[in-house]
This record gives sequence, C-alpha cells and structure tokens, in this order.
Amino acid sequence: MMKLWDYAILINSLAKKYPRADVVYSIDDEGNEFKPVYFTPSAGTMVESDFYHEGTKLDKPVGKPLPVNTVCIN
Repeated sequence: MMKLWDYAILINSLAKKYPRADVVYSIDDEGNEFKPVYFTPSAGTMVESDFYHEGTKLDKPVGKPLPVNTVCIN
C-alpha cells in the first residue's frame, strides 16, 4: 500500500509537469472505465473495509475519536 508522503511526492511532480491536466480515477482495478475526480481528499480511519471520516467517534471506547490512518482520494 502506498503511503501519503510517497503519493504527495509523485503527484507534485506530475502537477509541475502537467499543471492543466484533468484528474480521473479508475472504477476498477483493471482500468475498464475512468471518471472525473470531483471531491477533495479526506482524512479518516480504515477498519477492515470500512472508512470513517476524521473525528468519527464509536461507542467503544466511549467518546474517543478514531485515530486517522488513511486518506481517501475520491
């Protein structure tokens, strides 16, 4: 899995080289279709396959926000 710092370095170098390029995402791992990116990245927590936005509190432990471990890019 790629780390945010590595992604930032790569995306920054592409932004410098192609500043007017559009941003798209692939709808699946095989790249069968691409769609535009409309949303800004958001920080949150991945627990197994579930994503919780930054600041989400679960019942256990009571009232404690989950630690951020993931950035969702779309």
